[in-house]
Amino acid sequence: MAKLFATSDQHFTHFNIIKYADRPFELSEKGVKDCINTIVNKHNEIVTTDDVVIHVGDLGHGRNQSKEAIRYIIESHKGKKILIKGNHDNYSDEFYKSIFDVVCTYVIKGRYFFCHYPCYEKSATKLEKEFIQIFKDSGCDIIVHGHTHNKDSAVYDDGIQRINVCVDY
Repeated sequence: MAKLFATSDQHFTHFNIIKYADRPFELSEKGVKDCINTIVNKHNEIVTTDDVVIHVGDLGHGRNQSKEAIRYIIESHKGKKILIKGNHDNYSDEFYKSIFDVVCTYVIKGRYFFCHYPCYEKSATKLEKEFIQIFKDSGCDIIVHGHTHNKDSAVYDDGIQRINVCVDY
C-alpha cells in the first residue's frame, strides 16, 4: 500500500543554508553536494516508487539555484511528487510541472491542510490569512507546513495543531 510523506525546505544548491540551518556539512561546494546527496539518499531509502511525497516548498534558493540542478535532484527522488510552492520556488509553474505530478499552493487531505507557511494569525501575511480562512472553511484541524526551518511548532498559541516537516526540524 502506498504511503504519504511530506518534506520541505531542502534549499538544494543553497550554499549558506548549511550555516543558517546548522546542517552537519562543511561550508563548501563539497559540503553542498554532500548535503544534497544525503537528503536524496535518505529520501530514497524510505520512499518507494508508489508512495506520494508532498514537497511543502523551497526546493532551491537564490543565485546558486539552477533549473538543471533542481530537475536532476527531483527526478532522482522516488515517489509520485507534489509541489506546494514556497517563497523560494521562483520558477514558472510550467517548469515545476515538468518534474512534479502536481504543482499547487496548498493541499487538503482529510483533516490535514498542507501549505508552505505555518499560518499564524498574529504574524500572517495576506497569503497566509487566505490560507487560514481556507483551513477553517475546509474543516481541517492540522496544518502541515515548512518555512520556519528548525522552529518548534509548539510556540504558536492559537490552538491550531501544526506539524513542521522541514528537513531541518
